[in-house]
Amino acid sequence: MPLSPMQRTRLSFALNRVARKLDKLLERETGTRVGFSLIIWGSFGEDNMIQYVANADREDCVRHMKDLLAGWEAGMPDVPFHERN
Repeated sequence: MPLSPMQRTRLSFALNRVARKLDKLLERETGTRVGFSLIIWGSFGEDNMIQYVANADREDCVRHMKDLLAGWEAGMPDVPFHERN
């Protein structure tokens, strides 16, 4: 079921809170700030609602997303870094 306008608004505000917390958590774990973007879609893809939040400039997010998609299309395995060694 698609999200209502009220749900979309609440989600937008929630994403900002999540981004602030995620930024702090990642910095605490790594000792430095790392860039991220979080992309979400409503109702598990049942509507076309897509929102994102990031701690980086949009241009950087676009570049890194394109790199990720190119890697997936080239068959890059979906293996977490900590399981590669």
